[in-house]
Amino acid sequence: MKRLFWVGVGVAVAVVATKKWRELKEQPGVTGTAAGFAESVAKQAGDRAAALSGALWERATHSAREFVDEFRVASAEREQELRESLLAETQGSEEDLRRRRAESARHRSAAARSTADADEDAFAGDEEHLGYEF
Repeated sequence: MKRLFWVGVGVAVAVVATKKWRELKEQPGVTGTAAGFAESVAKQAGDRAAALSGALWERATHSAREFVDEFRVASAEREQELRESLLAETQGSEEDLRRRRAESARHRSAAARSTADADEDAFAGDEEHLGYEF
């Protein structure tokens, strides 16, 4: 409730200040000239603030791009480390393992089609292709 009160006070002060500013700006003479001078100073300050915020935005986006690029590189390196650590030494490279698994799958599907024995294990005989056995 206190915050709402102070927000209302701030809005009221802003409205009164804006009205007084317009009155001073429209008056001829010294006061009008001072108001015009204050307006030009305010405009220059606004332009400088806009230029500064633009430069800050560029620096922030550049930093964010650098972070994303570094993250991608580190992620790829870590993924490769994990792949290497998960493959057994007897399995060879990842490409060799994929090729052997594809060959084994083709072999199993051909064997399943050619044999009428439904009890045959679909994974029988792939130990020599995969490089390990259970």
